[in-house]
Amino acid sequence: MENSLYIPIVMASDNKYMSYTYVAVYSLLKNKKTNTTYTIYMLHADNIKKRYIQDLNKLVKEHQCMIEFIDMGDSYQSQTSQLSHISHVTFYRLQLPRLLNNISKCIWLDGDVIVQKDLTELYNVNIENNYIAAVKDAYEVINPNYYVQIGIENLSEYVNAGVAVWNLDKMREDNLSDKFDELSQNTYQFMDQDILNISCFGKIKLLSLKYNAMSNFFDRNFGKLEPMYNNFVCHEDRHLDTKDCFIIHYCTSIKPWNKKFFLGKIWWQYAAETPYHKLLVHQYKKANGISFIKRIFSVKNIGVHKQIYIFGARFKIKSKKLIERERLNQIIKNQMYQINLLENILKNMNDEKIGA
Repeated sequence: MENSLYIPIVMASDNKYMSYTYVAVYSLLKNKKTNTTYTIYMLHADNIKKRYIQDLNKLVKEHQCMIEFIDMGDSYQSQTSQLSHISHVTFYRLQLPRLLNNISKCIWLDGDVIVQKDLTELYNVNIENNYIAAVKDAYEVINPNYYVQIGIENLSEYVNAGVAVWNLDKMREDNLSDKFDELSQNTYQFMDQDILNISCFGKIKLLSLKYNAMSNFFDRNFGKLEPMYNNFVCHEDRHLDTKDCFIIHYCTSIKPWNKKFFLGKIWWQYAAETPYHKLLVHQYKKANGISFIKRIFSVKNIGVHKQIYIFGARFKIKSKKLIERERLNQIIKNQMYQINLLENILKNMNDEKIGA
């Protein structure tokens, strides 16, 4: 393609996460410029289903981009996950300098993101002599002493690893892969993210929140920046509108596919346009306890009636308790009417005495 910019994008997934990853890839491709060509490198576990590979190949081809699947075998399977919503697949990124040995720079994307804009601007960030360019993680606000636990000087440069530009040339030049291997023998609360931050400390370029709008930064009901982060982000990001963000990142255990919240609506808009929509809706209902029985049978109290739905048919009945409640309400209403009537008679009598 003439005057195209080829941007390497790296992601990782397994069977459990691939339907969510597909939504992320779809958003990435849908919002690219016509002269941008992404080459997606999908790192995956060795048992990935053929359907996922076929569907992604078809999707990428439709958008005139390319995808390469890299089987990671049993890599990092011995790693113990410290967070219930993250698997050992997250460690795959630590192999990037070796895996992509002919690529100088790339963008890493987690599978729980929605890409709302073309990523050329992010890719062209001047990374200078740094190893990575990324957005500060919110954990500094929650636990400002965490740096002591992981052995770095402070958390002022501690970044979220879910969206990052990697300077692979610089990493290879300084043999950073060896450092990754060494630290992988240890156990950290945030696993490979901690390893990346420890290894890259002092050579991290900080980016605007708009490149990685993490869901925990924003109010769940209204999508505005939480006040506790006002002094944590730069001045320009304090009034950031999520529609202006390049990437929305659902980085906590609260995901659009298991909970309802403001930013989740954005994810579902894209999910609805994918072949996995019905599956995702089913998983959401299952996660929220919406069983098959509840979907075909429901009972609601409407006034003094019980409104019942069975297979779409609606019935109204009055229960004994509701009938008794209705009678009681009517008695109270009659008593109030009598009281008001007496008050008006007494008022009129007083008015007549005053007039006389």
